[in-house]
Amino acid sequence: KLDERANTISSLEIYIKQYSDKQNAMADSAASLIEYDETGIEKELELNFNKAQRLLKKTQNERDTATGDVAAHVAKCSAALESYQNGAKEAISKAHQLEADIRDINRQIRDALGNKH
Repeated sequence: KLDERANTISSLEIYIKQYSDKQNAMADSAASLIEYDETGIEKELELNFNKAQRLLKKTQNERDTATGDVAAHVAKCSAALESYQNGAKEAISKAHQLEADIRDINRQIRDALGNKH
């Protein structure tokens, strides 16, 4: 009977050691996973931060480009308007000169007709 008990105790000790080894292995795996997760999360946060910075820079560049495009368009429109205004002023000036010339010609005709009579 003592041998049976010794065998049972020995078997239990082996079982407990195996169970303990499995528990230790699981604890090591869990520690590795936690460390990996912390590292992975840190790397992911860094990647997301870098991505956000790139998007912000891209958005700023697009805004600057759009602002430049708008400024160039405004300048072009302003130049076209100024050109149109200058052309209109010139046309008005020519119209006034033409009106004055017509009045002068009419006066000369009246004078010529008046001198004949």
